[in-house]
Amino acid sequence: MPKTTNRFLCWGACANFLIAALHITVFFWPGAVFALTGIGEYMAKQAATYWAIPYVLTMVVMAAFVLFGLYGLSAAGAIKPLPLLKLGIYGIAVVYLIRGAEGLIMTIVRGYSLDLLYSLVAIVVGLLYLFGGFRKWPLKQ
Repeated sequence: MPKTTNRFLCWGACANFLIAALHITVFFWPGAVFALTGIGEYMAKQAATYWAIPYVLTMVVMAAFVLFGLYGLSAAGAIKPLPLLKLGIYGIAVVYLIRGAEGLIMTIVRGYSLDLLYSLVAIVVGLLYLFGGFRKWPLKQ
């Protein structure tokens, strides 16, 4: 891997790969993982429709996290440039920051403590992508 200078994007990419890897636990302990993340009832309803839906949804989410990680590595210069790189990096930052803000609001409304943890992780990853984007593409003065 070539030497990169954008550590923000490298750390953001690593976080995404770790999150994707953690989704593998769903295949071993689906009920416990879905309950822990607060989507147990929703996934139970989906499984009642067709047993594979929760697993397919999990694989789609895993693929999204891997793609986010690849965009981070690409913008950091560790791999070849991906299409729409600048839009992708800032788009990923916005998605994470919105997710983090939404989770903070839900923590206040529902009082679900894990929402706070997930929200803080989302905000940190979003800021890594945002600051990494600013480092790669400085604002014009």
